[in-house]
Amino acid sequence: MHSGALAPQARAISCPQAARGSSTVLLVSAAALAGLVLVAREHGPRHAPESRADWFVPAGPPAAAVEEAPRAPAAAAAETPPAAGPRVLTVPMFKQWDPRWAGDRLGDTRTALANAGCTVSCAAMVLAHLGLDADPGKLNAWLRAHGGYTGRGWLVWEKCAEYSGGRAALDYLGEPEAAVIERALAAGRPAIVKLFLAGGAQHWVLVVGRDGEDWLVNDPLDRSEGPVRLARGDGRIAALRVFRRR
Repeated sequence: MHSGALAPQARAISCPQAARGSSTVLLVSAAALAGLVLVAREHGPRHAPESRADWFVPAGPPAAAVEEAPRAPAAAAAETPPAAGPRVLTVPMFKQWDPRWAGDRLGDTRTALANAGCTVSCAAMVLAHLGLDADPGKLNAWLRAHGGYTGRGWLVWEKCAEYSGGRAALDYLGEPEAAVIERALAAGRPAIVKLFLAGGAQHWVLVVGRDGEDWLVNDPLDRSEGPVRLARGDGRIAALRVFRRR
């Protein structure tokens, strides 16, 4: 939940992990759907998504028709498959260092969201994507008032579902498997994942798509306005959380 550096100053910070589940590690840079190589295990409830959602896949330009000399019949238009492009879900982007909530305290700690708000920012992006009125400031304030953090400032994941008033549920809390992420994205569900940054600090980002072998993520710490390739730290995913609509 804490991040490796505060975006505007790019300074090192820490990130506590969430309350439920320990770390499972797999490589993100593996090929195709295999995508990830597990190097540890974590147990927890897991459920495959039930529905699928359309990807946005930018299509390549149509192939031009090929014509022969006037005395011969026109040949059929040459057809080629559209060029493969990135598949990305449209998900609201929230930054933990946004001035609207950057100074808010995380739970009962003395740590500000600007320094340690990656987890609640990712959860807010998911809830907003599911149609709820959520942003890091609103969600953090509600969680603080309803026991949504441990004493160490770790997020209690089930409380995010409670915030939705029954409109969202925690669908997966377990091993970071590539197939689970793929199925979640295909069903229109972004996936919250925990990474290890350089030096061992933990940071949470939101997987919203894929481009070839690379996951595309909304990073609440990064200065970019849109999704970026998952390239922080040592490239490992250590934990996975997925919410769904009820």
